[in-house]
Amino acid sequence: MAEKYSYASIARELGVSKALVSSVLRNTSVTTGSSKKTKRQILELAWNNGLRLNSNIGIVIPREVAQNQILYYHGLVGVIEKCSAFGYNLTSMIVDEHSALPEPLRNHEVSALLFWNDLPEEFAHFAAGEKMPFVLLNPQGKHPECDAVSFSDYGTMFKLLRHLYENGYRKFHYLLENNEMSFNCKTSKAFRNFSKQYQIAASILSPEGNDREAILPQLEKLAEKSDGRTAFITFTRFYTIKILEMLSRAGKRIPDDAGVVGSHLLSEFYNPSLTTIEYPFYEMGAAGVEMLHEKWDARQYVLGREKIIEGRILKKDSTVSTNRRNEKHA
Repeated sequence: MAEKYSYASIARELGVSKALVSSVLRNTSVTTGSSKKTKRQILELAWNNGLRLNSNIGIVIPREVAQNQILYYHGLVGVIEKCSAFGYNLTSMIVDEHSALPEPLRNHEVSALLFWNDLPEEFAHFAAGEKMPFVLLNPQGKHPECDAVSFSDYGTMFKLLRHLYENGYRKFHYLLENNEMSFNCKTSKAFRNFSKQYQIAASILSPEGNDREAILPQLEKLAEKSDGRTAFITFTRFYTIKILEMLSRAGKRIPDDAGVVGSHLLSEFYNPSLTTIEYPFYEMGAAGVEMLHEKWDARQYVLGREKIIEGRILKKDSTVSTNRRNEKHA
């Protein structure tokens, strides 16, 4: 029977002590006694032979994401359930923008990482140096090239706009809060390209800075001028509420006098219910763990892959008027 690969196997192969191998893999202070070359050799041998310190996965979450539990919760459930299926443990690490490396990371209490939204350069450098596989979930903004699981923001937005077009809407108004986010950049690009391709009247309303109310006077005028060919689109709770307020104040009925696409968190709280985009965060979390599992199983630190998941268009009554429904079923 072949000998199981162990710390002792690495020590014999490299001609170093078992204690040194252990200290490198555990990242203790004794590690400083080894040269960078020796440390790299130890980590390479351990990785190539499927030897890891534990079966713990760490997930690094920006604080602002953790505070928005309504969205974050579904993704975390996907991570937890898939970890359980593979027999992995999970450690959550909530970080701020300039946080130092969390203790579970420094102490090698985890052997692989999931990053949510952002991949801080210091964290990526540490993971690469320690031969710790990682995957970025829902990448936002600029980040180092890496394996990732993301949503098809552009494609999903284009699909939504086609649904509106097919239901007779010809004037689109898209309201954003922060157009620096990756999601907003991609959906705005889809919005502009669709408008140009289909030659429809379209506008993007986005405040400069953080003053969300700055565009409300413009929104109010658009609501007053709206008709059955006008569609208002937003994915934020604040602007969803404001669109509905402005239309009500102008005496407009939804969807006969204007169609509305709103936040999926509010979709079922209104009558008529709101057409929206729903992103499968559960599937994203599960896919991230599956990718880590594949890396461990294949002993492949980098897969060179981005898994893209389509969002779902929830077609509700806020974008299909009574007349249009009758025409469809005639």
